[in-house]
Amino acid sequence: MNYSAAASLKDALAEIETNYEKEHPNVDLAIDYGGSGAVREKVVSGAPIDGVLLASKADTDKLVAADAVTDEKKLLTNTLVLVKNAKSDIQKADLADVLAAAKKIAIGNPETVPAGQYAQDSLKNAQLYDQVKDKLVLASDVRQVLAYVEAGNADVGFVYQTDALTTDKVEILQAVPDDLHEPILYYTATVKASKQPAAVAAFNDYLTAADSQKVLEDYGFSMAE
Repeated sequence: MNYSAAASLKDALAEIETNYEKEHPNVDLAIDYGGSGAVREKVVSGAPIDGVLLASKADTDKLVAADAVTDEKKLLTNTLVLVKNAKSDIQKADLADVLAAAKKIAIGNPETVPAGQYAQDSLKNAQLYDQVKDKLVLASDVRQVLAYVEAGNADVGFVYQTDALTTDKVEILQAVPDDLHEPILYYTATVKASKQPAAVAAFNDYLTAADSQKVLEDYGFSMAE
């Protein structure tokens, strides 16, 4: 079974994948990761994907509208945060002041990366976008944003809290207020063209089991209500 998920889930799902395969030794589960918009485009173009877990209601809704998926379900929530390189001398301050001090600001490409769309919306709603747009460095997914900040190729970056918690090379400067962007929600769905819908349904159900919930929460996710 081929499963595609948002890049922000890589660490948590890798652990869940290992657990699942131990409990289901006859299942060949292959998970790849990328920006949710890129995953959506692959599904629409007919790539051999059986199930998805996207970090975007908008991308999920587009797949539903395209009649490309079924059984979509809300699974997780997350928090958008602003991070800096751990060795940087940038100090915690008002969002406007932090961004004014930064020379390069990494965000996911808003066209294909939900975290980038949330970041762009937050900047616009905070009346800061016009001041910082020339400093923005666009990344192909949220993990690339994290890598840019880790390497010092960007002074700060907008990532999910769950990404920031995977490394000691960055520090969280602040959580972005939830009222500056749409709710961050993750959805599972089965690709209609899949020849293994039962296998997808079984794995998606496993993601809601107590053991999987504990793994996801250990990585900083919250279960959606």
